[in-house]
Amino acid sequence: SAWDVSTTCTIANCVFYGIGDNYGTSTSNTTIIKNCVSYPKVYQSSTPNVEPENFYIVDPMLDSTYHLKKGSPCIGAGNAEYLQSATDLDGKEWKTPPSIGCYEFYGSKKYLPSSLHPLGV
Repeated sequence: SAWDVSTTCTIANCVFYGIGDNYGTSTSNTTIIKNCVSYPKVYQSSTPNVEPENFYIVDPMLDSTYHLKKGSPCIGAGNAEYLQSATDLDGKEWKTPPSIGCYEFYGSKKYLPSSLHPLGV
């Protein structure tokens, strides 16, 4: 499969995980991938219309809930310039520098947003 974009698309500070090596863009428009990690690789270096900047093919070391494990190469490897919000998907603030992926790394303890915490704290 391929993603289809009608304009230039920039994807940054993301983890592409377990989607194979046959993904790429299907149009003449450009997809810019900045500061991302892929495992296994998402595209061949010859994939047309994909411009990678700081694109790494390495195991991001995710747990079963897609949070980073201790020792992940994604911890602190993000770029704050690309953040779209002050918090990750758990509602926790991004560190400086942020991690690559949807969740900031806060150690082995699982952090839940207060709305999901059984005591609401």
